[in-house]
Amino acid sequence: MPIHFDCQTDYDVSDEPGENDGMNTSLSMAAPFPEVIPAELEADTRAVLDKLTTGKPLDAETRERIRRGAARVNEELRRRYGTLDIGVPAIRELRDA
Repeated sequence: MPIHFDCQTDYDVSDEPGENDGMNTSLSMAAPFPEVIPAELEADTRAVLDKLTTGKPLDAETRERIRRGAARVNEELRRRYGTLDIGVPAIRELRDA
């Protein structure tokens, strides 16, 4: 069953296959689901995208906030699932096959 979000988007919703005349390809400054994405996460995401597209360095505060968030996610996954050691065995299996 598809999930439906009741929000306004700039995406092309034409039923015609291959019809792209109404498609908006510009980057919108509005988040597609502003009620779901916290403002701080959206700002960090924009900073990372800006770094990727322009090479502009992340400021120290943003970099540290992203690092702390990643560490929290890592710890939560480690606590929930344990250490996942799948990469090395998979590479060895492919190499030795």
